[in-house]
Amino acid sequence: MDIALVTDEVSADLETAFELAREWGVEHVELRGVGDGRYPRVGDALRALTPRLVREHGMRVIGLSPGLFKLPYPDPSGPLSFYQWSNVQRAKGLAAGQAMLEDHLERLLPECIEAALELECPLISCFAFGHAMIPLHREMLGLDDAIPEGVVEALREAARRCADSGIVLAIENEMTTYATTGAVTAELIRRVGEPNLGIVWDPPNAYLGGDATPYPDGYEAVKELVRLVHFKDVRFDAVAGRREFCVEGELDWVGQIAALRADGYDGAISVETHMRPKVGPSRALVERLRGLLDDGR
Repeated sequence: MDIALVTDEVSADLETAFELAREWGVEHVELRGVGDGRYPRVGDALRALTPRLVREHGMRVIGLSPGLFKLPYPDPSGPLSFYQWSNVQRAKGLAAGQAMLEDHLERLLPECIEAALELECPLISCFAFGHAMIPLHREMLGLDDAIPEGVVEALREAARRCADSGIVLAIENEMTTYATTGAVTAELIRRVGEPNLGIVWDPPNAYLGGDATPYPDGYEAVKELVRLVHFKDVRFDAVAGRREFCVEGELDWVGQIAALRADGYDGAISVETHMRPKVGPSRALVERLRGLLDDGR
């Protein structure tokens, strides 16, 4: 298994991110933020410069993370309000959401495929949309968390377009989307039913999304679908009364990495720090991950 680094977890300046990665002995990267945008939706100069920097620094891009489908799904089946003005606002929101969905499918996705081919990158990550309402409002209205068929159809279409270019599409499980826990994400992928659709398995995200034990229980549901793994940790901050990302926390990464190895996973594990300041925690996570991998040899 290779250690990778999500570039803008270290720096949005790509050359700085590459220099630090090299300094830490990392040659694989997941390309996400470049400048003030998510790649490939960056300025023309940065779009043209990125492939050159990748070549000059000898990096291998193992994944693109463009934020595909990281938007609320425009679900027209939600309940109507007894306020007419509220229904008008809802209709406007649905129209705007539908326009965003069309933009992602018809423009962003082709841009990502083109960029992936240019960089010889095998994988594009995406999200499983988000709820149009916060969970509290859904609970008050008596709505369940059933995944709308439109979400399935959009992911199916995106997977098929990626497959036409020989690219894997992988859903990152994330607590604010329709792909929260391992079991929920696995069920969604099976509903989509496309062989090139897998998961970016993020155990801390699964923990925050409802998996009490991302390993072994959450992982058991997705182990045949893993295409990329995100590495960070999480702990409960008793003072703040909330969970937070950290370098060493509550998750069983020893068991998780042993299971990945036993199940024949030979892809990358990508350090995605989600902490500030950026450089120190990223370096510490790279060192911790390297130690875990070395100990399992």
